[in-house]
Amino acid sequence: MKIPICVVSFNRSFYLDSLLHSLESELNDFDIVIVDNNSRELNMQNVFDRWSNKVTILKLAGNDWINDEYKAKNAFLDHCKKNYSSSEYCLFLQDDMQYVGPKTKLRSIADSLNDTE
Repeated sequence: MKIPICVVSFNRSFYLDSLLHSLESELNDFDIVIVDNNSRELNMQNVFDRWSNKVTILKLAGNDWINDEYKAKNAFLDHCKKNYSSSEYCLFLQDDMQYVGPKTKLRSIADSLNDTE
């Protein structure tokens, strides 16, 4: 079972693209869901276009990115309820992070979460 990972982003295309590149080897085990909190940066669309066939992109409109991050996270949780009915877990990452661990580490985390009852 794939575990969804939420990344809330706003006008940080360089960081988001770097994060997605660092997670690229993990896309078989995790579903990455980018929640765009009303970005206005022109390059964000290029990042979305580059990754649209590998990740899910939820675009929110009219949000105040500083005060409404909770709306983005709630939109992700609603998405999870509809699309991952068997998943009890979801992970959150910031868009300015990068994954630098071994490829097997995230898989072992996913396996340990799936094995708990």
